Amino acid sequence: MTNEITRLQQTSRRMMLVWLIVAFCSLTYCLFGAFSDQPQMLHSWKGAALLLLVGIFVLWYINWYWRFYQPRAWTQSVWPPPWRRALRQWAGVFLLISLMTALHPLMGWLFWCAFGMGFGMFKPPWVLLPVCLSSLGIFYALFVTSNPPPDAIIWMILSMGLALLSVGYSVYLMTRLLHQRYEREHVFLELEDAHRQLAEAHRQLERSAERDAELAVLSERNRLAREMHDTIGHALVLIAVKLEAAQRLRAVNPERADHEIEVTKGVVRATMSELRASLADLRAPTAEQCALGEMLARKACESGERAGFSVSTDLQTNAIEPHQPLYEALYRVGAEALTNIEKHAHASNVTLSLVQQAEMLVLRVEDDGVGLPALVISGSRASGAAPGDTPTRPSSPPGHYGITGMRERVEALGGTLTLRPRPGGGTSVEASIPSSIPYGAQYGA
Repeated sequence: MTNEITRLQQTSRRMMLVWLIVAFCSLTYCLFGAFSDQPQMLHSWKGAALLLLVGIFVLWYINWYWRFYQPRAWTQSVWPPPWRRALRQWAGVFLLISLMTALHPLMGWLFWCAFGMGFGMFKPPWVLLPVCLSSLGIFYALFVTSNPPPDAIIWMILSMGLALLSVGYSVYLMTRLLHQRYEREHVFLELEDAHRQLAEAHRQLERSAERDAELAVLSERNRLAREMHDTIGHALVLIAVKLEAAQRLRAVNPERADHEIEVTKGVVRATMSELRASLADLRAPTAEQCALGEMLARKACESGERAGFSVSTDLQTNAIEPHQPLYEALYRVGAEALTNIEKHAHASNVTLSLVQQAEMLVLRVEDDGVGLPALVISGSRASGAAPGDTPTRPSSPPGHYGITGMRERVEALGGTLTLRPRPGGGTSVEASIPSSIPYGAQYGA
């Protein structure tokens, strides 16, 4: 609570206290005048009734002051009060004054209290009803108690009307200005509170941005690790195998050894090309890149030429843009599967397919080789699995990362990777990825 609101509370408290003192002084004056004018009332039922009504009036008036003009209510900017409560409170005061006036006309001057309450509790045009009724009561008290001559009635009406208007307007204006000041201060308080909440939200947003940046760095590190394994790692293993073969063949078959060396040179050149492409991707997206089906077919043919297996393809979709995360994931999964076949499967035939099934893109690589050893753990069945197949959730053995990297790529995009034995021998690798990637999936969110 600001110092301004505290100061306004004190001002309103003093103003209402002065109004309350004036009202009770008026009540005392009217009551004393009534009993002085008619002393016999002290020993009659009228006097007892008047005292009883005065007591009720005091309690009712204090209740009104307490409920509507305490600083607690003012700090809530409740002005005017709800019209039903205001009308009920004002009507009670008006009725009590009317009954006291019926017992003695001098008590009619208390209609000034009802007059002031009307201006303090109602807004235009509803204020006209209590003000007019209270004015009638004041005029009644004026004419009954003063009994003016006929030629002075008009001047009394005009002067009393002017007094009523000036007093009523002054009371209404003070009340309204005070409450406007309260409302303005409350708006300032709400703005300060909103500013604090906004600052807290900004701090939370900064912390969230820092966490997102850390997650992006970790995701990029994982991606770079997969890239290095899929390109340089495979190439180094293949180069080592080719050089060992050339070394063994040098003594018995120099021509075959020279051929292996030439093939190794080609592997080195291809690896350098892929490394340059990866570095270019880190700097900026590759503007010219082949369709996914063409890239997979080329990779399969190159692997088949090196390992001596035949390749059949069924690549039905080339609608994936080169810069989409789907493109990178499916290409890397296919390349990893072909590399594993080349190194380990000793296969004669390989089938490569990429099809659209409902909302899923399905890449399947099958071979008729020796099959995989126990490199997988149980998991959920992928779409398209045969009824008798065992569903698997693949994972690389210790010290290797290829199969785990394939699975992580696919699952990062909301898909599933399944490895299963192929009927008749060999292995089937299937990657199913939604064609619509969830927001943030490419970052591992």
